Amino acid sequence: MKLFDVFLGIMSAIGGNVDIGQLVFTIQGGARFGFMLLWVVVVSTIGIMVYAEMSGRVAVVLGKPAFVLVRERVGPRLGMTVLVASTAVNVLTCAAQVGGIGAVLQLLFGGQDRLMMITGTLALLCAIWFLKFERLDQLFGVMGLGLVIYVVTAFRGGPDWA
Repeated sequence: MKLFDVFLGIMSAIGGNVDIGQLVFTIQGGARFGFMLLWVVVVSTIGIMVYAEMSGRVAVVLGKPAFVLVRERVGPRLGMTVLVASTAVNVLTCAAQVGGIGAVLQLLFGGQDRLMMITGTLALLCAIWFLKFERLDQLFGVMGLGLVIYVVTAFRGGPDWA
């Protein structure tokens, strides 16, 4: 059971960095620009993984969250600027995820894209409201396994890698 928990933790971490919104909108960008922007996906994925790992280490060693350390180092005014910018990025990420969920639901069931975004958002809110944290983490960890489909599809689809 411990091995299963570790595996789900790894898949949740990957799912947290490579989420459905990113995949849907990156695929749309790939369809428009070909493989010219593929390097951006690789660099940004590696970058966010390194940043998350370093932030975790700093927080564990110093016993303080990253924003507390930023505020202590650069002052409250610049610390607030960093916090506002980070919140804006989180809001944009959530918007991209809602767009990705809406696009996936539209591909699966048809219908209007805005209606599917609202449906997906309501389903997520219900899951957050009714499920305990452990079950919620396991649910989205197992759903993160669906990301493997993109890798398999990339190789089985036989694109022109050159």
